[in-house]
Amino acid sequence: MGVLICEIIMGILVIIAGTCIFSFLNVIIYRVPRQMSFIKCFSICPSCGKRLESKDLVPVFSYLFLNGKCRYCKASIGIRDTLIEVLGGLLALLCVYKYENYGTALTVFAFFCILTVVAFLDIETMEIEDGCQIAMVILAAISIFTMPETSLLARLAGALCVSLPMLVL
Repeated sequence: MGVLICEIIMGILVIIAGTCIFSFLNVIIYRVPRQMSFIKCFSICPSCGKRLESKDLVPVFSYLFLNGKCRYCKASIGIRDTLIEVLGGLLALLCVYKYENYGTALTVFAFFCILTVVAFLDIETMEIEDGCQIAMVILAAISIFTMPETSLLARLAGALCVSLPMLVL
């Protein structure tokens, strides 16, 4: 019984971590196409420009507690960001329970993070940022150490199937 409780708590913590990470990815997805810093600036409401407080930035829950509206101007907030956060929590949980090696789970989750940013930036701008490609190459190099069970042939096949179409596009 104690093991089950520990696994449930671990699962909840993994989901929370995944939603928080994907919440930050939402910041990148929003700000990069607008030439805004995703590190230095504070979060603001896109409708009224009011600086958002910490309580307005809790992944998933802020959207639910505010009924999908800005606390200040009551403008509607799109659900896309919240759905991306939920996706992050579910992907994090999937990675942890799919892979026994936490290095592998973390690496696969990081790939999902980069691919999510690539997908949404591509939807919005029809471009893939150089920073995403650089992050993917760095992560691929790191994966040599965190995913030793993956063969060289599988790595080459993955590079060919992923990198070649991106290069062509």
